[in-house]
Amino acid sequence: MAVFKNPAIRSLVWVALFWVLAASALGAQQKSPYRVRIAYVIPSDRQPQANYRLKAGVLLERVRKFYADQMERNGFGRMTFDCESGQDGGPEVHLIRSPLKAAAFADGTQAKYTTGKAWSSAFQAMIDGGFAPDAAGEVWLCFVEAQDQAQDGSIRNDVSQGAGRFGNGCAICSGLALTLGGDPDLIRDDRNYGNLVLPAIGPHPLLLHISFPSYQGDDVSSLAACSVGAVAHELGHCFLLQHCYLDDAPHCGNVMGNGFRGWRGYFLPSRFPDEDCRLDRPSALILSLNPFFRKPSVPIPYSAPPMIEMHTPPGDMHLSHGAFSVSFTASEPAGPGISLAILENGLGRDGVGVVAWKEFDGKSKKVHATIETNAVNPALNDTWRLTVLDSSGNVAYQTLKLKAPRYGIAPHPILNVSRTYAKVGDTVHFRGSVQRPLRFEYGWSFGDGAAGEGPAIDHVFTKPGLYEVRLTATDPGGRIGQISQFIWVEGKAN
Repeated sequence: MAVFKNPAIRSLVWVALFWVLAASALGAQQKSPYRVRIAYVIPSDRQPQANYRLKAGVLLERVRKFYADQMERNGFGRMTFDCESGQDGGPEVHLIRSPLKAAAFADGTQAKYTTGKAWSSAFQAMIDGGFAPDAAGEVWLCFVEAQDQAQDGSIRNDVSQGAGRFGNGCAICSGLALTLGGDPDLIRDDRNYGNLVLPAIGPHPLLLHISFPSYQGDDVSSLAACSVGAVAHELGHCFLLQHCYLDDAPHCGNVMGNGFRGWRGYFLPSRFPDEDCRLDRPSALILSLNPFFRKPSVPIPYSAPPMIEMHTPPGDMHLSHGAFSVSFTASEPAGPGISLAILENGLGRDGVGVVAWKEFDGKSKKVHATIETNAVNPALNDTWRLTVLDSSGNVAYQTLKLKAPRYGIAPHPILNVSRTYAKVGDTVHFRGSVQRPLRFEYGWSFGDGAAGEGPAIDHVFTKPGLYEVRLTATDPGGRIGQISQFIWVEGKAN
């Protein structure tokens, strides 16, 4: 029919079908009083993008499905967040016209941190628009139409920021996330973007590795994937997730690390088999306790966060068999019980990175515990942080100063895997390494009774299930380091 030749109508039909299929795929879920809301801030010298509601719907549903798939692959079922619905069944988008010009939201070429003009101006625009971006039970995803393209092709003010507390949070992203991540077709556009003119981005030709950093890839598809992954990453911060660089690499790793840029490998695994984006295990554990994911029938009341008593004094670390340990007591007499403790190491301006964690039964009011790790790099920041969560998601933090020794540390193996999702009969490639100029012995356990040796190995899983693959590295002195990765296997190979 001629009507379907109209691009706007075709997009509308596509998104309507997208939402129907997404609702079916995610399954009927009990609605939560905790929800994600969307704001779209338009400076006085800018105009909103065409079809911005449709783009927001595509983008947000892609992120919702990613989290549902990843939580299932970590063994928690299809848990994801709810969003505020509009009349068309898609997410509501609140258009906010600010009296400020785009320059008031400008933080530079790539603003990454929750400080500066982009963050404060967007926050104020939402407040002036009659909304409370720090309201309890709400996470706000705010797009700001303040990015622009310079004559040399470079993109300025591509903002990506996020932060959260118990029960609320806010993420600020530039309108470029809508342009790239919300377009239903760009994820499949494998053209090299060099010398392309994309009017939705700007009037000038895009220049390879100048318009966008080289780590965002060379083609249009990769740029779109980076936008979706960035929104998933910043929303993760709103849900109290922290950076995790364990077994992480650009375009193939953790959504809370550099792996968010490999989102298209998760979305189209057969087309991009060398890329992947996944939810790391400690992040999945946090989300399993988060009220935005748990779908409670009534709001979870905020209670006093757990109390932390540190038994490891500040100062120099002491190693035992090459591992460093942190001992503590966590308690909450009036709370539901301690569920999780996470140890993080400072990484400069990028905040903290998860290095180890420990799970509890979620019922004990008081726990005495020790977390061990050999993920120690003496060259890194000496700031450490212990995070403790109870079974309702209430959280407490304890920061401590500990200086890492330079010698005697057990190997910290790095486990690279071609894919964390596979079908029965697929070959999964595993590779182990240690960032030291020594010879190590590598041992593998695949969680299905099989084992192997060597720095690189392939394995085929013959039954569906969730498997914990463990890599053990032994140095010449006999010190042992271990790390694991969960692999989700289902159905039969194509």
